[in-house]
Amino acid sequence: DEGASALLERVPDGGLPGVVTLLPRWQREIDGIHQIARSQIPMLVEGESGTGKEVIARAIHQMSGRGGAFVPVNCGALPENLVESELFGYKRGAFSGAQSDHPGLVKAADGGTLFLDEIGDMPPISPAALLRVLQEREVMPVGGTKATPIDLRVVAATHRDLDDMVAEQQFRHDLFARLAGFRIEVPPLAERRCDLGILIGALHARLFPPEHPGFDIDAARLLLRYPWPLNVRELEQALATAQVLA
Repeated sequence: DEGASALLERVPDGGLPGVVTLLPRWQREIDGIHQIARSQIPMLVEGESGTGKEVIARAIHQMSGRGGAFVPVNCGALPENLVESELFGYKRGAFSGAQSDHPGLVKAADGGTLFLDEIGDMPPISPAALLRVLQEREVMPVGGTKATPIDLRVVAATHRDLDDMVAEQQFRHDLFARLAGFRIEVPPLAERRCDLGILIGALHARLFPPEHPGFDIDAARLLLRYPWPLNVRELEQALATAQVLA
């Protein structure tokens, strides 16, 4: 009725997307993010597909205060024969078709944050090249003879169990050690049912026009009762479809 409070609450003022929760376990993880965000320590964001790992990475970049760009890299989509040249850049004449210098994605993140999404799906690359970026803070382009210093923060994410991959020698232990300076486990949406109002409110504000009146009681019940097995991505798609169909 008219005097009733809103059934689906919006994101509290001042909360970055993805880092507002009512779940105590997730709040402890978020507290750690706030503590570590302004450091240079690499961060590894783990969790099921669709839980919003890139949203968390963007929030980390925002909290870091770094003035450079947030550069996302879909590691699983990098062609195996181009992964090093795409990441580290190349010098003119380094290979057939290299007609000019290309700085690469790592260099593009200089002063900002390099987000290595789905790091567990990355094709094999020269480990020395990536370890140089992580440890020495410098990048050597393909065909280059001199490394260039860089200032960046590395955040990686994966839906895979990297501990098992390391144990089975499917992922280099030295690379894992460099990426996992601080680990964050994003819970699936089924474990964050108390956050559904916050998430729906944030997505509503982004997907729906300001004059949209909200959800009727039956639609709200369906949103709150459905288990969302595909996580926040499924919730976002459902709301985007509803916006078009309404």
